Amino acid sequence: MKRLVSVKAISYAKLQRRYGGRFIARQDSKVLASGVTYRELLRVIQRRQLNRQALIIGYVSPKDAVCIYAG
Repeated sequence: MKRLVSVKAISYAKLQRRYGGRFIARQDSKVLASGVTYRELLRVIQRRQLNRQALIIGYVSPKDAVCIYAG
């Protein structure tokens, strides 16, 4: 059976230190590409010929950002 999704714990604090304020594309908890804007990230993904369907894309808040979540 083919593995569809792999879930591994990653440290968001480590992501913030390195990629804070950037969009990232990751696979199996490894960051494969990043960009300041979403469009820039897509260009990097295309240039590196990465499979977009296999990537998890997201935004990493800057290290000093304050996030408030309402429930």
